[in-house]
Amino acid sequence: MPTTIVISVTRLRRALSAALRSPCSYLVAAAVLGYGAFATLEYERHGSAVGAVDLGIFYQAVQGWAFHGNPYVAIKGFSQLGDHFSPAWAVLAPLLWIYNSPYMLVLAQVVLLSLSGVPVYLAVRRMWGPWRATGLTAAYLASSGIQHAIAFPVHEVMFATPIIAWALERMWAGRWTSATVLMCSLCLVKEDLNLMTAAFAILALLGRKWRHAAFLAVWGAALYLITVKFLIPEFSPQGYTYLGQYTTTLHASNSFQLFLNIIEHPRNTIHLLIGNHTKRELWYILFAPVACLALASPITLLAAPELLSRLLSSDSALWSSSFHYDAPLMPIIFLGAVDALPRLGRIVALYVDEARTNQTLRWASTGFVVITLAMTLNLWDRLPIGTWLRKPSTYEASAQWNQDLNEAVSVVPSGVTVETTNRVGVPLLTRDTVTITADRPSGTWAVFDLTALGGRTEVSSVPYVTAMLHDGWHLVRQDGSIVVLHDGARGATAPANQ
Repeated sequence: MPTTIVISVTRLRRALSAALRSPCSYLVAAAVLGYGAFATLEYERHGSAVGAVDLGIFYQAVQGWAFHGNPYVAIKGFSQLGDHFSPAWAVLAPLLWIYNSPYMLVLAQVVLLSLSGVPVYLAVRRMWGPWRATGLTAAYLASSGIQHAIAFPVHEVMFATPIIAWALERMWAGRWTSATVLMCSLCLVKEDLNLMTAAFAILALLGRKWRHAAFLAVWGAALYLITVKFLIPEFSPQGYTYLGQYTTTLHASNSFQLFLNIIEHPRNTIHLLIGNHTKRELWYILFAPVACLALASPITLLAAPELLSRLLSSDSALWSSSFHYDAPLMPIIFLGAVDALPRLGRIVALYVDEARTNQTLRWASTGFVVITLAMTLNLWDRLPIGTWLRKPSTYEASAQWNQDLNEAVSVVPSGVTVETTNRVGVPLLTRDTVTITADRPSGTWAVFDLTALGGRTEVSSVPYVTAMLHDGWHLVRQDGSIVVLHDGARGATAPANQ
């Protein structure tokens, strides 16, 4: 036993020493610090993306896992497993045992997305060496998908992105069982990622891994159907509602009809994929930084289910590159581009000798890394960090608005149910049960940003609030555009400040 311990300690010391010498460690550390500073300021100053949707939803889910063993989400009115099937959130429960705050989820996302650069670096280093791997990993960590995910405080992409990156790295290392297990674990992250698992079977077939391919195809297809048909409806009174996004575009109301219409009407499908400026912009943002090389690799087939589900949807938010949706595609696109170069090199080898081909590939790989870095920097002004450095107000609310919010919520007691508009609910999450403005008031307290309800700073300009006052609610306090109301059945507990 002592000998085993000594060997383990020695291996650990060697691993740590190697990590400290690796440029990847410094890249990841810089990403954690830089993105951590950005995310912290955005969270503390209540940036426009920091709200009870989605941060509050996922915080309530993790809070449920941490303290009740049930991810009930008051904002939704049912279990988080009935919205998207994402039991992976349970792994963050220990963070709330340490410090019970939504901020812990924000930090977790920064760390996990930054760490996804490690498998990208290892995969590229294996093929091209450490310096090209360093340059490409830097471009990956600064890419549009990673930046926009960081700017959107919390989402399931924090789990999917590193899992996909590690699965591809393990595949390139010839560790197909590990890669298969990793891809199959996506069933715990989100239901539609099971389709990406099924697509991974194509890569296994190309690698002549017949048993892995069969398992991946069956697992991915079966888990998708089981989750959508049985698991999600079990936890939600509404059932699985997201297929409704395809009723106007593909005239489909179920999964089978959806796939059938995609195949039977290819012209309509192609039109839906590239039919407007926003969609074409998405294609550009995704593939231009890697010089479109990813399109020459079968690895990019993994992105097909995600891109199809987004671009064929009637929800225009899914078409944009300005949210978190692109993050899981980043390791696929970057590693797909790396995979494409030697494939193109084999075509070149048909016409020139091997020595010249190898020399050409070395120069091409170096040029590719330089182009990818240059293209990423060229997009910098349009990406969150560049925008934030140039105009902080884009991702931070004004000091006056923050002061108004803090003063307004100070009169709300702990342990009550509070109806809120999106951004004002975050400071109340740790001490109250927060819900979002619905058709009918819920709870005994309400905190609203009047401008978020379509009005100005006068209470009389917001029909929803005036209706509540007419029904017996009392205006407790108003600070700027922030108002606090209390159920009239219990009376106001603080003087109105108008």
